[in-house]
Amino acid sequence: MTDFDRVWSLGSKFEDEVRLPHEADILVTKMNTGRDRDESDMQFLEARVRRRFSEQLPLCTLDEAKSLLSRYMDPSVLEAALKNPNAAVRDHAVALLEQFEAEGDPYSRDILLRWQKSWS
Repeated sequence: MTDFDRVWSLGSKFEDEVRLPHEADILVTKMNTGRDRDESDMQFLEARVRRRFSEQLPLCTLDEAKSLLSRYMDPSVLEAALKNPNAAVRDHAVALLEQFEAEGDPYSRDILLRWQKSWS
């Protein structure tokens, strides 16, 4: 499947076959422009994607979680995935947080510390 086909299939369908790409795909497009005038759009889109993914991740399957996280992730989104009752989803989120932590991300470190304390 090409990138276009993936974006097309994940977009919202409206009347007359009109489709609107998902916010995560619009965000990536805006981020890749490098234009200062897109900054407010990026902040708005990132907040929407973060909120939507944070609502979906505690309830989804591992495949769904991997699909969402392949499109967008940050420490707060990964923290939401830790609320999923599926251990495989939680393990995936922990592994990603550990990667962020290894790269020096203090938010991921703090989330992992809280997570470890809640399981001890």
